[in-house]
Amino acid sequence: MKTKKGISHLEMILSFVIFISFLIFLFIIFPVRNTEQGKAGLEAAETGILNFTDARITSLGVGLNDTAIEKIIDKKNCFCFETGLDIGKVIVKDDADKSANATAISKIKDGKIDGSKVCINGTEKFYQIYYSTYFTEKAFLIDCFTITQEYGLKIGILSDYRALSYDRINSLNTSYYSDYNKLLTQFSMPKDSNFGFIITDMNGKEIFRVMKEKTGGGVNARNIPIQIAYTNGTFQEVILNIQSW
Repeated sequence: MKTKKGISHLEMILSFVIFISFLIFLFIIFPVRNTEQGKAGLEAAETGILNFTDARITSLGVGLNDTAIEKIIDKKNCFCFETGLDIGKVIVKDDADKSANATAISKIKDGKIDGSKVCINGTEKFYQIYYSTYFTEKAFLIDCFTITQEYGLKIGILSDYRALSYDRINSLNTSYYSDYNKLLTQFSMPKDSNFGFIITDMNGKEIFRVMKEKTGGGVNARNIPIQIAYTNGTFQEVILNIQSW
């Protein structure tokens, strides 16, 4: 009985040693990441990517009644109106989402920029105006009729939102593969953390894949619905998938 009991204890000890050795092996091959560190890495990657590719867009709707349209037709089919804003270049689209030639003209007062006016070549009843320093204007040079609320001008609510600049995504893609360590520092990534991202359209088709080969532990990921903005004023709904490991 003592012999069998001794063998049983030995088997238990050997089994325990084997189990502990197996766990150590797993930790070496698949190290467990600190949950907080993983979350911090994902947050840093998201902030860094969004700041790097940022294209701030300000949008403003403008409506014209029949009286306003008649005045505009009499004056070379174009009009200008004061916005009180100086946010950058403009892209203007009508109610059918068709682009119109337009220009933002800054006002100078005492040597400083003091708001601006927008001039639009067209006679539609509604226009959506998008401001951004990122845009390339469809500019024109015509002496247009300046319209005010007195003539039936209605200005909508100003809205501001964030989009991804297509050109800056391309730039980030280049930097990622040419100077990755610099990006890690620039994005304030936690030590030993890595990141990458994938951008797909709403049908799941990849537009960008900026991703190094993953090594080590688990992956933290997040999907962000957002728009890509192009310099010509077109937009595309996409999913930004950010990964950190």
